[in-house]
Amino acid sequence: MRKKLVAGLISVAVVFGGVYAVSAVENNKQESPAAAIGNDEAKKATSKQTSELITIEKAADIALNEQSGEVVDIELDAKRGNAIYEIEIQNKGKEADVKLDAFTGEVLSVKSKQDDDDDDTALPFEKGVLNINKAIKLAEEETSGKVKEVNIDLENGTLIYDFELKGNKDEVELTLDAKTGEVLDVEYDD
Repeated sequence: MRKKLVAGLISVAVVFGGVYAVSAVENNKQESPAAAIGNDEAKKATSKQTSELITIEKAADIALNEQSGEVVDIELDAKRGNAIYEIEIQNKGKEADVKLDAFTGEVLSVKSKQDDDDDDTALPFEKGVLNINKAIKLAEEETSGKVKEVNIDLENGTLIYDFELKGNKDEVELTLDAKTGEVLDVEYDD
């Protein structure tokens, strides 16, 4: 009788152990979506995230729902294992910094302060802006690096993506036309 009980317990342990092992293997097969921005810490992204970043336009819309004004700067950055949009909005002498989860669009924080300078220009988000996911792919293909940071900016009337990438041996700065995807500038730093 005792042998049957021990055998039964071993069988149950083997079944549960097998289920646990299969579950762990399946979880490891799903690559973190934060790998798109190349930061090793970003690879710890939570499973609630999807494989695509929300678009720059959607990030701007979400931020403007939190704080009215004009978007003057957007950065995509990896912090504490998460991809975060940092959006600067100006309105009547005040400046707001809105932080969003770049995968879910969840508002993480909104901070307002008096605007230090009035020289920022609103970013024109009309149709035809290159999707951030496509822009990241173009930048990484062009440099064979991984994106660490992305800024969208207005330079001489042209909406551009400014990338900071980490290559095998060096840092790379790349500028893309945000509408056409054309590479405007590439600089390699040792």
